Amino acid sequence: MTRDNDEVLILTSTRMVCANIGQIVVQAGFPIGLAMCVGIAVDWNQAVFMAIGTIPAFIILPLLPVLKKLFGKKGLYYLLLCVGLVGFITLFIIGKFFDVQKCNVIVQGAKVLTGVGLLVGSLMWALVPEVITDAEYRTGNRPAATVNALAGVAFKAGFSLAGFITPWVMGLIGFNLASEESALPTDPKAWFTVTCIFAIVGFVLLTLCFMGSKENITTTPEKPVSFKEMWLEFKANKCLQLVLSIFIVVFLASFISAPVNAYYTHISDYNPTVQNAILIFTTIIPAILLVVVGYLVYKYPLTDQRLDEMNKEIEARHHAAQK
Repeated sequence: MTRDNDEVLILTSTRMVCANIGQIVVQAGFPIGLAMCVGIAVDWNQAVFMAIGTIPAFIILPLLPVLKKLFGKKGLYYLLLCVGLVGFITLFIIGKFFDVQKCNVIVQGAKVLTGVGLLVGSLMWALVPEVITDAEYRTGNRPAATVNALAGVAFKAGFSLAGFITPWVMGLIGFNLASEESALPTDPKAWFTVTCIFAIVGFVLLTLCFMGSKENITTTPEKPVSFKEMWLEFKANKCLQLVLSIFIVVFLASFISAPVNAYYTHISDYNPTVQNAILIFTTIIPAILLVVVGYLVYKYPLTDQRLDEMNKEIEARHHAAQK
């Protein structure tokens, strides 16, 4: 749609604000919906804790163009990651040494700070057009479909790894996430009902979205993106390798605590072994992963100045070819 880096940032911000609206509705809606289905009181502290981490998106994303000018692209990433680390460290200290429920205001504030750090995952989508531009500059071809397909794979990889690792490791240490000690209602009918409601609402909204679209973008049936093309582009594009690595790590950090977040507000109800396990997955592992993201961002070579130079040269090539 555009080669302008500032416009790319604005489009990415708009997209991720909308994505976070859906995220906050689902994360808060699940514990509320489950409680309503089984007829128990809603644990509002728990619901807020599970959803409040998305609040920074509505504040920071609209300000991204201004923040980027103040701190620079990498400087902004480092700032967000450091704020997130402060949040995870605070949650660990409170969960380890204090009564979580008595420190509820600090806990919720720390959760907001973790959301600031994990917001880097939303900003990663702005790097995808940069990688495509780099590939076009090197080869003359613009592999937009291939790079976007790989970005989607990396996102799903981080999400899937998180969904597998957390229950598996928690099971190894003897903590059954679906036991009677669960922090959320375990009634299968309640889970089925709430899941169906969100699925139906999502389906209706998606249908309305496609019906209202004036243009439909699809892959070309005569030349779909092949696994070979994806592999060759990944192998040749060092910037793409870094961006996909960031995708996997940052979304792993975002989702690895998801199955355990509901337990943090009730951490004192469990034995010391389980308490340590909850802290590991809600604070320690995400914090370590944010440090890894910071290192990968440091290694990312494409600056805005370099991208502007490449875009100008690409445009010059196109004008020369048309003549």
